[in-house]
Amino acid sequence: MAYYASLLIGIAPESIIPVVLGQHGENMYPVPEASFVYGKPLTEFITKEQYDEIVKKTIQAGAEITNLRGFSSNWGGPAAGLSLMVDSIKKNRKRVFEVSAYLDGEYGVRDVFAEVPVVLGKNGIEKIIELKLNDEQKKKFLASIDAIKKNLMQVPPQYLS
Repeated sequence: MAYYASLLIGIAPESIIPVVLGQHGENMYPVPEASFVYGKPLTEFITKEQYDEIVKKTIQAGAEITNLRGFSSNWGGPAAGLSLMVDSIKKNRKRVFEVSAYLDGEYGVRDVFAEVPVVLGKNGIEKIIELKLNDEQKKKFLASIDAIKKNLMQVPPQYLS
C-alpha cells in the first residue's frame, strides 16, 4: 500500500506507515485512514478516487506480481521482512510490525490468526496494538476475518490439531 500511495503523492514509500489488516490476499483490508505520513493521515494527501485506487491495487498486488513473474514463488520480500522481525526479537528492539497474530478478544475476535500490528521483542509478540476502528472499518475488518474462517473450514480436521 505504501508503494502505491507513494506513486500518487510523490514521496518515498518508506515515508509512509501503511496499515493493512485481516487476511493476506484478496480479502485483506487496507486502511488508508489509519496509515500515516509523518504523523498526518494518508487520507489528507489523497482524493477519494486515489484512496479507492490504492486499496484496489494493494489487494491485487500479489496476483499482479505472480502474473508478471510467471510463477507464484516469492522468497525475497518475505525473507527481508522475516530478517527484520528476527532482529527485533533477538535484540529486543520492540519494533512494531504487522504480522499474523492469534487474536484472543482483540478487535472482538477470538480463535483466529489475522494480520494486525504487534510489538515484537525478546518474547516474540509482546503486545497486539488494537486500532480504534469506526463502524465501517470494523465491518470491513470483520469481513476479512470471516474470509479467514471460511478458508480454515476447507482444511481437513486432522491438520488443525
